[in-house]
Amino acid sequence: MDKRQNGFTTMELVIASGLVGILAVVGAVTYIGYQRSSETVDALATISIMRERLAVLHSTNSEKLMVCDDSVVRPGDLENDYMALSISALTLEDADPSAGYGGGVVVAATADKDGGSGVAAVRTLHDELVGEGAEVRGAVLTDSVASFSVLITPKGTPYCQPPALAVASGSATSTPAASAASTSSATSPTVPDPALPRVSLAISVQQEVFDTGADGRAVVRRMDTGGNMDAMTLEFSVVGTAGGSRTAGSGPVIFNYGTTANNNLVSAWRPSNFTIALQGKNYPSDIDLTDGNSHRVTISWDAGTGALKVFDNGVLKKEFADVSSNAPIPGDGYLVLGQKMNDPGSQSGWRAGEHYAGQIFGASLATKTYSDADIAAAPLYSRSGDLVTDIRSQGGTMVDVTGNQTVAMQGNPSVSTVNVNTDLALVPPGATVKVTPSAAPGDNRSRITSINLMGLGGLTITDRTGRSSTGNTDVTDWDLGSLSIKLPAGFSNNVTLRAIVGATTDENKVLLASAEAVLRMSSN
Repeated sequence: MDKRQNGFTTMELVIASGLVGILAVVGAVTYIGYQRSSETVDALATISIMRERLAVLHSTNSEKLMVCDDSVVRPGDLENDYMALSISALTLEDADPSAGYGGGVVVAATADKDGGSGVAAVRTLHDELVGEGAEVRGAVLTDSVASFSVLITPKGTPYCQPPALAVASGSATSTPAASAASTSSATSPTVPDPALPRVSLAISVQQEVFDTGADGRAVVRRMDTGGNMDAMTLEFSVVGTAGGSRTAGSGPVIFNYGTTANNNLVSAWRPSNFTIALQGKNYPSDIDLTDGNSHRVTISWDAGTGALKVFDNGVLKKEFADVSSNAPIPGDGYLVLGQKMNDPGSQSGWRAGEHYAGQIFGASLATKTYSDADIAAAPLYSRSGDLVTDIRSQGGTMVDVTGNQTVAMQGNPSVSTVNVNTDLALVPPGATVKVTPSAAPGDNRSRITSINLMGLGGLTITDRTGRSSTGNTDVTDWDLGSLSIKLPAGFSNNVTLRAIVGATTDENKVLLASAEAVLRMSSN
């Protein structure tokens, strides 16, 4: 008797339908290939194959999470002569790693490694995938570097984990401590959940800064404002060391603008409780500029509405109403960085108690206001076409880089080169960027087990030990104090990097937390 059964098993059907899908996609891509380069056709076919292969692998794995890296595909499947392709775990929700991870393909090419044709192929591939409605992430598309990630598993379904997190959680589920904790929870007193790990991410680049020293200052004797100012946006970036009293009637002055008739039209002073004085009246912001951190302070004022806003590192901290309403600020006065001029008639009257001791990374002034989003997005000086003045250190001295004003140095200031956070300053083209992630357990019931850096795309990160990587990178065991990125020539895109930190508790549970920072090269 013939005992063979007719039909196919469920797995055979899954594999067969996957192969049919692959052939259909490859056939369609090949048919319209005359409209695309062969490089793009190959990459589209590869991505389609990877999508089907992860679906089959996930089914054979009984819906369990996998480690998403190149080990889930066969050797050679990702080979491409024009670009680098790799498998990676991507967050299902871009800003929330707790939503889980899906499988993705990271695509990258650089002019140095892959030539102009490789970069062009990646750009074309990006446009094709976006046109198809694919979930494309973190695109960086320039003439020298092109990279992006594309999610190839269903967005609502966690499929896999990054390697480091998978190792941590995999070991946790198999330990006796985990099962013991689960069986005893019903009879144990309620214990607060362990705190999430603490994580930060800073990006900085070497820049020149103006150090005022004991008596240094920069002066513009007559500033061409184009007449009276009906609106104003003033911004400066500082690292302060002296602040004076939070309540005294006088103290260190960072920025001072006035005329011979009024030496206190605009004064940014009292760093310990940063205060903006506008036409003789003080408006304290409660911002402490003497905490040793870097601060990008922005003041926005409009005579028409009377609205005065104070921002710290792009975040609105204080807002005042009916400030000098319909009372324009007289124009064509003088400007001082680092002190207040008390005798404008003789360009003198300096008082030691009003000197600001600290580092100033530039000061910019525009005779217009900007939206809160614009102020949050980038330093004011990135909008150079709008500025009356932009005073900063260049070539060992302070200059107005707009060319509108003449700056004189007085006293004994100095100019030094330090790492400046990119929240304060745009990254110069071709610079070497320092990337500094840090992580600590949320409490004494957990330990840090993984640190993953995401968003690099085609950029290469290295440390002093010689390690290097592109794309999403597990930096857990790297020298975190020496991470850097050398930007390729011509690279000009903003890039958002994310550090995702995993901590394992005493009960072998995995806790995740993340932090972001922007490698900022433009206001866009």
